[in-house]
Amino acid sequence: MGVSPQTFENGLKPYGLVLDLVENYNVPVRWAINPTKIFGGIDFSHNGHDYKGGPFVIPFEFRNAAVDAAIASWVALGVEVDYTVSEVIIPLNSIFSGFNNVVINADNEDLVIPYFENAEIPTSYYSVGFPDDLDICSDVYVMPHADPEWATHQFLRDF
Repeated sequence: MGVSPQTFENGLKPYGLVLDLVENYNVPVRWAINPTKIFGGIDFSHNGHDYKGGPFVIPFEFRNAAVDAAIASWVALGVEVDYTVSEVIIPLNSIFSGFNNVVINADNEDLVIPYFENAEIPTSYYSVGFPDDLDICSDVYVMPHADPEWATHQFLRDF
């Protein structure tokens, strides 16, 4: 994260890596964002390198041969990975420990689905629908550039 120039490999595929580690290896991935930085600022520094853009951090105690192999498979896809050489204190924004059941607004799915595809997030982690399709299993409703109308989107109020 924070690599310039941004590509699918260094900007989107890290989200696929996070999903893989969290869902398949039970690794809680930390999202490091310095809350006091200015736009484009540094989240933390380590070993002469400045990390920006909300890097993901995998705690060393969760690394093992299987996790390292999974990380290596994402590196082969172009994800950039660094390893610490000493203890480092990072700012913590949040910890990913699971993924939500995402429903994408059917009116503008073409704006969102390419993100998931380029991040290599499987289709089993999202569905496409309208607000009246939401139920108790729906966690997040993604509605980019939508023109909500009360007749069809009133269901979001209860959601």
